Amino acid sequence: VIPSGNSIFKRPSFATTPPLPQTHHHPFSHCTLQSSAMAALEEALPRLRANDTSLTRLDLQSNNIGPEDAAHLADALRVNTSLESLNLLWNNIGPEGAAHLADALRVNTS
Repeated sequence: VIPSGNSIFKRPSFATTPPLPQTHHHPFSHCTLQSSAMAALEEALPRLRANDTSLTRLDLQSNNIGPEDAAHLADALRVNTSLESLNLLWNNIGPEGAAHLADALRVNTS
């Protein structure tokens, strides 16, 4: 999970992770989606819940994803075991959305 640009941290985080292979990458970055029309997220959520093994990388960068959308994503992440990389750079997740995602990742340790 890449949380940068979401007003989550009071101080910058400089943690880095090595890049993952480019297989099964589903880029939906810079779509500037609105909550009422989250086509990319709506497509991804059922696949995440179903553990679709072809979905290992999901790029939702710059899509105006807010706390409520992050809560839906968190629900799907609780049960998913195949996603290896999730890019949420430059959204509007905020502290509330980050809390939903953190809770989901505490439950799902895969």
